[in-house]
Formats: sequence, C-alpha cells, structure tokens
Amino acid sequence: MIGGAASGSAARDLTGLAETVRGLHGVRALIEDDCDGWPFTAGGRRFTLAVANSSDLRARAFRLAARMYRPRGYAPSGCDAVVTQPDARRDTLILLVTDDAGADVGTLTVAADAGGVPADAIYERELAELRSAGVRLVEFVRLAIDVPEAQQSRAVMAHLTCFTYVFAYHVLCADVVLNTVNPRHVGYYERMLGFQQIGGERPCTRVLGAPAVLLLVPLEYTHAQVGAFGGRFERRPDDCSLHSFFYAQEVEPIIAAFLRRRHRPMERAEAARLGLGESLAVDAA
Repeated sequence: MIGGAASGSAARDLTGLAETVRGLHGVRALIEDDCDGWPFTAGGRRFTLAVANSSDLRARAFRLAARMYRPRGYAPSGCDAVVTQPDARRDTLILLVTDDAGADVGTLTVAADAGGVPADAIYERELAELRSAGVRLVEFVRLAIDVPEAQQSRAVMAHLTCFTYVFAYHVLCADVVLNTVNPRHVGYYERMLGFQQIGGERPCTRVLGAPAVLLLVPLEYTHAQVGAFGGRFERRPDDCSLHSFFYAQEVEPIIAAFLRRRHRPMERAEAARLGLGESLAVDAA
C-alpha cells in the first residue's frame, strides 16, 4: 500500500519480516564468531546446544543417556555411559544441550549409514530392501532429555531434532531418517515428527531386550513441513507437531554451517579407550 497506513495483517507481516531479518543477523554472528554453542531460551530458562566434539563433551552425552536410561530399564544398573559403535565414525554427529546452570539436559545422535546403522542389528532385512532401492539412510539414536517442565522440554526436543534434521538433510544428503523406539512412544513420533512404522515389534539388544519398532520419516517430508510452518515457535491450532518449533528454512544454511564448523570426529585413541575398535575411528583432521 502506497501513501496510506498499512493494514493490520500487513503490519504484522512486516513486523514478522523485521524480526526474521534481525534473527538471521544474530545467528550469522554465531558462525562468524565461531561460537562454541547455539543459545536459546524457553520458559524463562536459557539453554545452549553444542556439538559434542571433544572427549569431555562426548563423555557427558554418554553419561546423560545412561542416567536417563537406567531407571527405565534400558541400561544396566551399574552403567555409567551409553556408547554405540557408530560414535567413532567420521560422519556421526552427537549433540549436547546444557542449561543456564551448566547441567547437561539433552542429547541426540545422528548415525550415518557407513558400514550399517544400529537398527541393522534387528531390522537387517527391512534396511537391505531400502538400500537396494537406493535410499540413503541415517538413524537417530540415544535421545535423552532431562527437563521436567513441558515448554522447556519441548524446546530442547525441537532444537535437537531440528539440528539433526539439518545435518542429515544438508550435510549428509540423506533421504530418510530411521528411529527405533519403544512401541508405547510410536504415537508421539507419528504426531510430532511424521514418522511411519515400517518394522514390527522386536526385542532390542541395545536397550537390554526392551521391545522396539522401526520408524521412518522421509527428509523431503520434513523439509516441506519446515518450509510451510517452521519459525513460528508456537503451536499451530490445527496441529501438534514440532515442525513449527523448528527454525525457518532461511536459517537452515546457517545451522548447517555451524554444525560443519563445530563437528570433529573421534580420534583413534579415544575410540580405543571406549572399546570401539580402531577400525571404526579416524584421526581428526
């Protein structure tokens, strides 16, 4: 509109655009300054998401998973660290979220399909069929969140899944994300992230034989959902998914640059200490 006052909806659109531009400048500064972590706020509490790119940060992620898994019967009572074979691979990404007091409150790992993914242990046939069709796989593993307040927990979950989606889609160029979950959690992943069940219930050795089902979500579906709804940071009236709590697509290249810059693979000596075997590890560049 020229020569007159903007309408209410247009004013809101311009305000939203201005906020987006300011936000993009802010997150670009994270890359330019080579910041160690990505800060965010939820429910009046500050958090920081970091790439676990050192032996100390990885150990903290492993301990957080053990602390959350033991009470649920997913890890032995004496277990103090949950470690997986893909942790030593070059393309594995481990994320760690801390709160404003420095406590570790969230972690999630992306395992690329280099020599297989953890789900191969119980779903080898299903994954072989996907690979034979040329589908490029990654798997989300070792999710653990220790935040009791619902709004804050949702924000931690949204950041972990948003950043791992960006890494899988933009850095690894995968086609689908796999996830093995307890059957009672299937509905959550279907509603919140659009996963579909492709493998029936089986005992999973990674969690002491607890039942698991195999889920899959196409990354193009996630990309489309983020394009339509990302960046709102509020629940849509007609939907309960997490995608509106992801960053807008305009921010994804900045997130990808942040992850590329901060990502460093495990060195052989660390892998050997963890019993992962030197053949799976690479020396950091």
